[in-house]
Amino acid sequence: MNGKPVKIRSIKDAIRLGIGYVPEDRLTEGLFLPQSIKDNITIAKLDLLSKKIFGVIDTVKIDEQSAHWIKTLGIKTNNDQNPVQTLSGGNQQKVVLAKWLALNLHILLLNCPTAGVDIGAKYDIHTFIRQMADDGLSVIVISDDLPEVIALCDRVLIMKAGAITAEYTTENMSERELSQVTMHDEVF
Repeated sequence: MNGKPVKIRSIKDAIRLGIGYVPEDRLTEGLFLPQSIKDNITIAKLDLLSKKIFGVIDTVKIDEQSAHWIKTLGIKTNNDQNPVQTLSGGNQQKVVLAKWLALNLHILLLNCPTAGVDIGAKYDIHTFIRQMADDGLSVIVISDDLPEVIALCDRVLIMKAGAITAEYTTENMSERELSQVTMHDEVF
């Protein structure tokens, strides 16, 4: 990272290095469904939102963080105390994004970032991902949704059996060509 090799043995190691991961399955890997929207947004940052004396959680900071990310990502809720499971799929995905973005990351890995969300939420999420990348966040997208890959990525690496088999940039990628290379051993 930053030109130096790193060893990541745990989620804590990744977080310390400024790396976040949005999983494909938000329901089983990305959210604590019975917990509140606020708790889900701030869970990864609790140690930073605690007062240094006695480790007491600073509820004012938690409220501020929750309100900030709800507004920034356009999460549709009238109460951040509601369980996150009461939100639509798109708004749940925005909560997962907020949880990681609250950490001021250097790298964000997104595994199928809009799987199972409606077209409006997909547009919002794509717009926000592009904005984050434009603002300097390194974003790595893992996806089999070729239109999504083309919309989000400046560079595309095709992998087979753990090896990079092709590389494309915005200048030379098209949905047709990416589709062909992912379906066959050669580009036709």
